[in-house]
Amino acid sequence: MKTLPADFDATTFTSQLEALGQLLREFLQILKSEAEQLKHGNPESLIEVIEPKEKLGEQIQSRFEKISTLFAGSTPDNANSRFFELAKQQAFSAISTQLQENVNEIIQLAEHCHDQNIANGMSIRILSNINKTSLQILSGQTADNVNLYSASGDRTSNKPHSTPLGKA
Repeated sequence: MKTLPADFDATTFTSQLEALGQLLREFLQILKSEAEQLKHGNPESLIEVIEPKEKLGEQIQSRFEKISTLFAGSTPDNANSRFFELAKQQAFSAISTQLQENVNEIIQLAEHCHDQNIANGMSIRILSNINKTSLQILSGQTADNVNLYSASGDRTSNKPHSTPLGKA
């Protein structure tokens, strides 16, 4: 059974947790905004999200690292895992119920941010693939991995049947 360090400072931990929670909520809002922009096909506005998203990501990582210093054996490389290990330890029951709830809320926020970020990344990759394939088809380039299907769902040839657009 692991125990909390004797010099564990619950007040500092609480303030760090609150700051982390605020950063995660801001990050989640950016991710939701990014998802909406992806749905509406507004690539210009996605560019505006990149810098704030990166800055918040760095701030979140830094906050995890600060929190991890409150626990023995933490390094910047394992900051996230040390934080999440806290909730799984039996020593976790040694902190107040309110603090346990705060940690659980942070974990849920972090998981939600992770899931939303993965979903947005998948959407971006899918849209990128669609655009790449469309450009290949329109320019008459052959691509071995282009999957075209007929209205009935049968696979069709990916070779252009006529001259590409833009040629006389």
